[in-house]
Amino acid sequence: MLLFAVICALVAHRILFVIFGRAFGDRHPFLRTIVWQTKGPLALALVVFALAAALQSAPFSETVSASFGRFLLIAFIVLTGWIAHVAVETGSSVYLHRFTAETADTLLARSTSPRCAFSSARCTR
Repeated sequence: MLLFAVICALVAHRILFVIFGRAFGDRHPFLRTIVWQTKGPLALALVVFALAAALQSAPFSETVSASFGRFLLIAFIVLTGWIAHVAVETGSSVYLHRFTAETADTLLARSTSPRCAFSSARCTR
């Protein structure tokens, strides 16, 4: 029963990514980058969710089901945080690639210029 849930979750993950690739393609590069960076954690999250759902009808004792259920809940929370971290990191990377250090009116140039002036004599403002 649990193995069937894992296989179904992985098949659903694969189908979702095929549909996503065809639906969005090259039109949304930011969204595509975030989704492809979180492909592995999303697969694990689907597996954890499927296991938690299948555990409700599995023939285990109540103590084993409760312990395993708590473990799956903690795993799901950790995976959600991991996905959020990757999304924010990817989003900030894509956002900061729009700026160049030569431009004086960018946030990236402003944030590195004072550090550069204080840290070495080679850097100029």
